[in-house]
Amino acid sequence: MNITIYNQNDVEPKFLGEILTRLAYHQHVATAKIVVNKRNTDGRRDPLGWIEYLVQVEYEDGGKLTIGALQRGLNEPTEFHS
Repeated sequence: MNITIYNQNDVEPKFLGEILTRLAYHQHVATAKIVVNKRNTDGRRDPLGWIEYLVQVEYEDGGKLTIGALQRGLNEPTEFHS
């Protein structure tokens, strides 16, 4: 599997680790692109901010899947959606 991470300077290691763990559940992945966004600290939901990364997966057979990884606050669980 070839993984490319965009905006690496903004990575939060713990959050990225959860995403990589989830990505390991997928079989026959050829490439994965992870688009990193900075934590939003506008305080609407949580004063510690929310964060979302996008994961674009391409399988060996050519199939594709986009997964959003979201954390609504710094100490909240990570949610995944496609």
